[in-house]
Amino acid sequence: MPKTKIKKETVCFVVEGEFLTNLTRQLWADEGNPEKAFNILNAAFPTMTKGDQFSILIGEKKLIGDSKKGCKLIKDIAKKSPCGNPLSIDRVFKRFRKKLKQQEDWIQLATDNVIKTGSPEGLIAIPKGRAEAYKKGKVSLEDFPYKKIEVLIPTLPRPPKNPINSIEHAAIPKPPKPKAHYTIDNDHGWLSTDGKFYPCGYGEHILLADRLGFEERELEKKQWMKIQKGEFWLPDKQNPTQTQYDMLFDWYTRRGKVLPNWLEV
Repeated sequence: MPKTKIKKETVCFVVEGEFLTNLTRQLWADEGNPEKAFNILNAAFPTMTKGDQFSILIGEKKLIGDSKKGCKLIKDIAKKSPCGNPLSIDRVFKRFRKKLKQQEDWIQLATDNVIKTGSPEGLIAIPKGRAEAYKKGKVSLEDFPYKKIEVLIPTLPRPPKNPINSIEHAAIPKPPKPKAHYTIDNDHGWLSTDGKFYPCGYGEHILLADRLGFEERELEKKQWMKIQKGEFWLPDKQNPTQTQYDMLFDWYTRRGKVLPNWLEV
């Protein structure tokens, strides 16, 4: 079989200095990729100083000419990149800080370094470093990762199969008394007059009242507020206590919801 001769061709590229300037500025200011911008300048001009490279990227100098006739570095007064973004070191640092913050959020979430709190999505766990900003409304759930927490419904233990025929059998243990929360972190539950919140599942207010040692009507007479589907209820002709009012005001404010008329000052 005869050998096929491979024809070799040489292709020459001419790179314009202005194009190289705009390309590296775009990588720097628009894409937040300064390392790639420096690599391109190092490859094209191995002897160029780091100071001159910075001057190109922040708009103080620019390249003119081309690789065939020779490029020259001259003064420039550019303020923006080809896409209109500022040619500043602060912008790149800000992008780096944002990426580092996002990485920190994911690490905290993965290592369970979190705070549990209520949200429009229900009970959630958020990175511990975001708790204060989220509580003050400076950031929203769109700004960082979070995970939903399933609210477990307690189940009562089953009695023995034949308690009547059994001479001795173990007493059915009572479920533990519900634990009070000091922030409203669920869409359903009871809120006491002194600011203790007891969460429950949907339609489980009677069961929760029983576990607290009361009937539902007794809690209403004590001026406890019923919370269901994120709405708050008090018996007629009753007003919330100052503590209840403060907790409700915080609940509506953190979610960006409009206060009901009876909560407006």
